[in-house]
Amino acid sequence: PKAAVVGRVQDFLVMGDLTDIDASTRPYRLRWSALNNPSGTWVTDRGELSDFRDLDPKYGRITGIVGGRFGIVFQERAIWRMVFVGSPLVFNFEQVSIDRGCPAPDSVVTIGFSTYFLSQDGFYVTDGSSVEAISTRRSSEWFIREADQSQYDRTQGALHWPKQAIVWSFISALGPDR
Repeated sequence: PKAAVVGRVQDFLVMGDLTDIDASTRPYRLRWSALNNPSGTWVTDRGELSDFRDLDPKYGRITGIVGGRFGIVFQERAIWRMVFVGSPLVFNFEQVSIDRGCPAPDSVVTIGFSTYFLSQDGFYVTDGSSVEAISTRRSSEWFIREADQSQYDRTQGALHWPKQAIVWSFISALGPDR
């Protein structure tokens, strides 16, 4: 499959927002490789533990996959926890939030067990169980006012290790010199 979003969850390669094997576009579908075999055939095989899952399409396309002791999957308007449970389900999906999602795939930044991201109304952090705002109402309002809403999905996040900070860049509504 071809995917816009790729991540590693435990011993699986996981893809989302994909053009599936049958060449149809499924922006809300996740597909994962066979256990420890990302170069395998990518077909559903219960013995190899490879499979797929369609998330609720009303929450938009998949915009991020973060691995660790469990996966965190971002849709534009929802967040899911992806927990390995073994055969026959392989993964269980638990909804973390339907109030927040991530419309900007490159805004996701993970440090340890915390994942920071841009949502529709500001910046947030999740540990895969809960979601908390990291920006004040004032700074969120400033960002929403300053950012070009038609280019919101192009916001990018990065770690700045020397300053121990996360930095986000965005396209300003007030022009490129802003």
